[in-house]
Amino acid sequence: MQLYGEEAGEGAFMAPLEDEAHYWGGECPVLLPAHNAMVGALERAYPGFEGRFQAMPRGEKATALAFTVPDGRWGGGGGGAWAAGVRAVVQYGMDAAALCPSLGRAMWLMDR
Repeated sequence: MQLYGEEAGEGAFMAPLEDEAHYWGGECPVLLPAHNAMVGALERAYPGFEGRFQAMPRGEKATALAFTVPDGRWGGGGGGAWAAGVRAVVQYGMDAAALCPSLGRAMWLMDR
């Protein structure tokens, strides 16, 4: 668990590590409500998803959500599950961009 501000102890400040795992892995407190909604939708589409996802190493969570689920490689559930999974991941991306100004700006700049 990363600590921020005074929680880091001795007045130290540790800036959040904003990498792919921070964004996709449910580590960002600002994005947590949207992340939990996405994981809940994925659990409904793919029963057992949440347990498997939580057990993954930090870096693999990003790959699972950004590629494996949208590419249809998560497995099981048929086309309806795949559509629900893709919808959940895309909705998270839109919600995350709205919730996190720096992420929203970065996504906008990527399109330029």
